[in-house]
Amino acid sequence: MRDAKVSYALCAKKELRETLRSFAFYLIGVFLFLSAFVAIFNLQSSINIENGLGTTALGISYFISVFFAIFGAPVMINKYGAKRCVVVGDTAMFIFLLANFYPTYYTLLPAGILMTVLQSPQFPSLSLMNTLYAKQVANLGKKSEDVYIISFSGYFFTAFQASQVFGNILSYVILYGFDQSENANYSNMSLGNISEVDYSICGSADCQNETIVSENILNYKPVNKISLYVLISIALLLELTATLVHAFLLPNEDDFKNKSLQISQWKIKETSPIDGSHEDENVIMGEKIMEKKDDINGDMDKICETKSCIDHEEETAFLGLTEKKTESTTTGICDVAVNTAQSLIKHVADKTFLLLIPITLYNGLSMAFVFSELTRAYTSCSLGVQWVGICMAIYGLSDAVLSWMVGKYGRKFGRIQCYLFALIIECGNYIYCIFWTVGSHTLISIFALFFMFGFSDGIFQTIINVTHLDFAEDKKSASSAWNVLIVIGNALGFITSTVFCVKTRIYINLGFLIVGFVLLVISDIIHRNRKKMNSDELEMQIK
Repeated sequence: MRDAKVSYALCAKKELRETLRSFAFYLIGVFLFLSAFVAIFNLQSSINIENGLGTTALGISYFISVFFAIFGAPVMINKYGAKRCVVVGDTAMFIFLLANFYPTYYTLLPAGILMTVLQSPQFPSLSLMNTLYAKQVANLGKKSEDVYIISFSGYFFTAFQASQVFGNILSYVILYGFDQSENANYSNMSLGNISEVDYSICGSADCQNETIVSENILNYKPVNKISLYVLISIALLLELTATLVHAFLLPNEDDFKNKSLQISQWKIKETSPIDGSHEDENVIMGEKIMEKKDDINGDMDKICETKSCIDHEEETAFLGLTEKKTESTTTGICDVAVNTAQSLIKHVADKTFLLLIPITLYNGLSMAFVFSELTRAYTSCSLGVQWVGICMAIYGLSDAVLSWMVGKYGRKFGRIQCYLFALIIECGNYIYCIFWTVGSHTLISIFALFFMFGFSDGIFQTIINVTHLDFAEDKKSASSAWNVLIVIGNALGFITSTVFCVKTRIYINLGFLIVGFVLLVISDIIHRNRKKMNSDELEMQIK
């Protein structure tokens, strides 16, 4: 028995090390492809400002992708798995970067549609990968599954936001460096490289007037076009590397399931008789699990009676069986679509999810506001496009730090408390945006503005994603629904960027933020009461 325990401990330690190594490669790939993407994506509202080409193309693309995100994305995830969806999304981003060499509606719009459509399954797949890795480690660790899920989500969003830092610093170094070579007499650091700019149209007063934009076009576009081509080329190299990392080093869902079953067998053998007097019932049961996964719920109940395996609910949840995944490898695409649609509709109909819609839409709107309004109306308009990169790097750094902190300490403070803190910060951000004017401390004030928006987003993005997963039994449907709402919020944000003045956009965002918070609190209360009721019923059944 002692030898079996030692053997299990060594196997578990080795498996944990391999899982964490795999997770590290996964995060490296995420970091690289997002670094490449944000370096170009965050410049769209500036470098393609004529006729609102950048934001309009993105807005149309996101609206079209909404329809695919609702049904097509879940079907792709169920049919082809999370790994393939991630790799396909990486490839689509590569094509979008290529289109920026010659940006017109005939190149940027099709590439944008392709990118946003294939991102629809990609981002839920990334969320699903976090959960799979977390559950794998939970099988080997001593903490509860929920603890690992929020921790791994925090690590993911840390890498996600750290890419903002690297990608945007890369943008700043290249564009600013070339700008300096073109403007040897550049002296006014705080107010850009053009002295005769009508700063009264910057900030909340920005309405994208075509005449004003054409008169100040050099503040929105790089002085030297070669700098932009160099930036795009480096971004393409990073994107290609990320695609290769995910294609060859990322495990698929079957790998996770097989590892989970293997770990279960290790634990069964650890408690099996050592005298060889009879064949251990648990080993037989473990073989049945490998042969017939559909009967695993009943088999796991029998195994757990010997107290020699992991918790039944955690194991079946890891394997995806609580999600009633009935499709096989031979299931047709139509059957998968029907099953996926039924699962998604069931999730959407839940009142706790319905109450989460406004706050999740707000999260998408706020992202679009930062990527379009803040970069164009506050940075490019007053400082020049070369400063967009460093401002977004500050945003990404702040966002990454808060994502990590929420992942590590969020449970100690509580979900509602974290939301309330972010709400206060975000309201302050918008109030400052309304009253901000160009002055002697413009550079510092804009840096501070981006830092605080990153601060609040680090809380919102991480907690909202975890809330959707926590409130739902079907994790895949929850991830897909979360992604759909984010996409809709992005689409609304980019489309209205060319329709409304910045001040109007601020009021719209504030409305979604406040209403969303109130409904979120109600949803959380309902969820807590439901969990307590289920816990009481289970306790009564045990008694």
